[in-house]
Amino acid sequence: MKTLHVNVRNVLLENEKKRIQLSSSSSAEDLIKLLADDYLEYTKYGTIIEYKQARIFKKTENDILSLDILHFDLKVLSSECIQVLYELENMICSTIWIRVEDDWKAKFHQSTVLA
Repeated sequence: MKTLHVNVRNVLLENEKKRIQLSSSSSAEDLIKLLADDYLEYTKYGTIIEYKQARIFKKTENDILSLDILHFDLKVLSSECIQVLYELENMICSTIWIRVEDDWKAKFHQSTVLA
C-alpha cells in the first residue's frame, strides 16, 4: 500500500509540473489532457478561470518561470480524489486531482500569494 502511495505521489508531482508548464505555453491540447472537463482555477490575482475544451491558452508576462516545487504533500480525500499542496515561487498552491479511468485529471487549482 505504501508503494502505491509513493507511485501516486510521483505521478501527481509530475502531472502538477506539466500543468504548470503547459498553462504557460501555447500547447492547449496537451494541457486539456490533464484537466477535468469542469476544471476551475482561482489565480493568484483572484481571477476565476473556467477552462473549457475550446479555450485558447496564451503565455502572459506574469507566468511562472520556475518549477521549484517545495513542500509537496498529498491529502487523500478518497480513493478517487487527492489534494496536492505545495509552495512555488512566492505562492502556496493547492490542486485537487480526480481519477478518471486510468488517468489523474486536475479538477480545481488555487494559488495564493505569500505576504
